[in-house]
Amino acid sequence: MKSQEVRPPREEKIEIYLNGVPLVILPASPGMRRELAVGFLFSGGLIEKIEDLVEVKENGGRIEVEVKNPPVITPETRRGWNREIGSGCGGGVNFSNPDFLARSHRNLDQLRVPARELLRGGKEILSRGEEQTDPGRGLHYSFLWGGGGKQAAARDIARHNTVDKVIGDCLLRGVDFTGKILFTTGRISSEMVFKAARAGIPVLVTLHSPTDLALEQAEDLGLTVIGYLRKSAFTVFSHPERIARDE
Repeated sequence: MKSQEVRPPREEKIEIYLNGVPLVILPASPGMRRELAVGFLFSGGLIEKIEDLVEVKENGGRIEVEVKNPPVITPETRRGWNREIGSGCGGGVNFSNPDFLARSHRNLDQLRVPARELLRGGKEILSRGEEQTDPGRGLHYSFLWGGGGKQAAARDIARHNTVDKVIGDCLLRGVDFTGKILFTTGRISSEMVFKAARAGIPVLVTLHSPTDLALEQAEDLGLTVIGYLRKSAFTVFSHPERIARDE
């Protein structure tokens, strides 16, 4: 029997500051630190629009983000925060107003996705999801698909981080989310639905399953959630009207 060296995935602590205020410490995979910070802050509502972003400075594991018109963060509000978020993805931090989000994105674009297009993107996520060699072993993988191919992609020990990295990367490069599909290897939680809706991404696809709360939010916010993606099949859990049957 041939032996093979297997390296465990690397983990580091990323501390995010907003206009000098320490917010959270995120366990994450190395790389795309700036994208992670920008995506996390945007997904959480602390950056309202990318035009508000002034500067992102990286100093090792410390990412300092400066924005125009920052939200008011008092010592009282900070006192109740659990600043270190677990990499197990059991939960996360959300700073924005869910009612505002619902009003903003209840009318997402009227995208129609051919089933064959889902399966095209599915080939990519399936190959990455099944990868058993470095650097893919033990990591979640997400990417934004549209316009004929991948627009952004990220790996991380935490599935939520992959979504934030993809969103942050697109924001920093000026990639439009309209009409795009977010593929991920990880289970879709309510927080991931929230992040997608905040960015205006109308379709989420996973190799696994959404949670029941994720589906409740997806129905309310107008997102299409697809699970159990395979080479020739998938299950549509919410807003199936977006999926067009192939002729």
